[in-house]
Amino acid sequence: MRNVRWLQIGVGLAAAALVAGCGGATPEVGTPVTADSNQAATTPTGGDPLQTVVAASEATKAAGTARFEMSLEASQDGQTLTTTATGSQDFAQQLTEMDFTVSVPGTPPQSMRMITAGTTMYQQLPGEERWFSMDLAALAAAGGGSFDPAQQLAMFEKAAKDVREVGPAEVRGVQTRHFELTLDAQAMVDATGGAATQSITEPLPADVYIDGDGRLTRFEMEAKQAGLPSTSISMDLFDFGAPVSIQVPDSALVDSAPAGPPN
Repeated sequence: MRNVRWLQIGVGLAAAALVAGCGGATPEVGTPVTADSNQAATTPTGGDPLQTVVAASEATKAAGTARFEMSLEASQDGQTLTTTATGSQDFAQQLTEMDFTVSVPGTPPQSMRMITAGTTMYQQLPGEERWFSMDLAALAAAGGGSFDPAQQLAMFEKAAKDVREVGPAEVRGVQTRHFELTLDAQAMVDATGGAATQSITEPLPADVYIDGDGRLTRFEMEAKQAGLPSTSISMDLFDFGAPVSIQVPDSALVDSAPAGPPN
C-alpha cells in the first residue's frame, strides 16, 4: 500500500472522528462560543445494564462539555497506522476541536488541527493561516465514519445490545463500572443519521466505563470487517463541565476541500 494512501486513510479516520451529533444550533462563522456547565447524574446501582449505559449517555451530555483523548490503530496489508488526538467537546452547541497526529508507515508523522460545527469540518495544517472545510454528511455517504464523543453517545442510546457489567475498574484515577456490549451495525447508521459508516455490516464489540456520577469516562471498540483495515479505538472523557471556547474559522479564511473520497 502506498504511503499517500495511508495518509489519506489516516486523515479520513480523524476527520470522521469529528462528526458532532447531539443537536443544538450551529454557531455563526468566526464567533467564539463558550460553555461552563457541571451538571451530574447519579449512576444507577445494579439494575438493567442496558439502561445504565443509556443513562450514562444522557448524563454525559448533561455535563455540557468535556475534554477527551483518543488513540486509534488501523492495520492492513501488514502495515499499521496510528492516530493520537486531544480535544474538547461542547455537546449543546455541536462544537468539537481536536489536535491530532497521524503516523503513516514510511512517512514522517503528520499533524493537523480540526474543528467541527454541526456537520461541517474545518482542517488546518501547522503553520498555515487558511482552513479547508468539508461536509461530513458527504464524507459519510462516501464511506466515512464517525468517532467523536457526541456521536458515540447517540450510538449507545440506539445501537447498544447484549450489555453486561464486568465489574469495577479504575480509569485515570477514577473508580468506574466496566460494561461490555455490542453495537448493532444498522442501528449505528440509523442512530447517527447515516454518519456512522455504512461500510460496517457486522456487530462491533465495545467496552464502556461509567463513573460515580453516571458519566461515560472511557470507550473502547474494535472493528474487523472484510476488505477494511482492522481498527481499534480508545477514547477517554474527563474534565466534565470545564469552560470550553471553540472558535469557528472566519469564512474569509476557509476554502472548500476537493469533493469525493480519496482515490
